[in-house]
Amino acid sequence: MPEVYGFTGFQRENLPILPKEFILIPRQIKEGKEYKNDPGVMKQLKIIKELFSRAEGIVVATDAGREGQLIFQYIYDYAGCNKSCERLWISS
Repeated sequence: MPEVYGFTGFQRENLPILPKEFILIPRQIKEGKEYKNDPGVMKQLKIIKELFSRAEGIVVATDAGREGQLIFQYIYDYAGCNKSCERLWISS
């Protein structure tokens, strides 16, 4: 959302919006005129963060492509996790 980067909305003079660093935020839903974090997403992130904190290490078993690794990395970073990770690679 442009508001995250200090813009009040999509305006032609602000385009293109190319931030120096992309800010990762959980998916948001529109409620009235405002956007709020999706409660379902926040519930899942809370569960994942709790599981990360209890684990000794993490096995990444997402899709074999770069997209799966990126999704994991976003969640890992969002959770502030610093546990060791190993990648399980299955392609069939």
